[in-house]
Amino acid sequence: MELAAFLCRGRTIESQYLPQDLVPAPRLPAADAAAAEALASLVLDEQVAALVRRLIEAALQRSDNNKAAAARLLGASERTLWYKIKKYGR
Repeated sequence: MELAAFLCRGRTIESQYLPQDLVPAPRLPAADAAAAEALASLVLDEQVAALVRRLIEAALQRSDNNKAAAARLLGASERTLWYKIKKYGR
């Protein structure tokens, strides 16, 4: 604690100056918790497929299921989007 008091510049000791065992772990929002749980698998192909699916879903939602607009949002051609949907599902 003395070191933390010495290192801090203001009147408040911030968590960055405390030992890690004294700092509570940050709580993740539900969406981040789900993403963290998905990362439990470190198989690259599974992670890539999950990410591609989420990106396609987000683009389709933003574009009201307009695949041409979704492809533009993703920076891909419509053909590429169709291929990815077929490969990774939706």
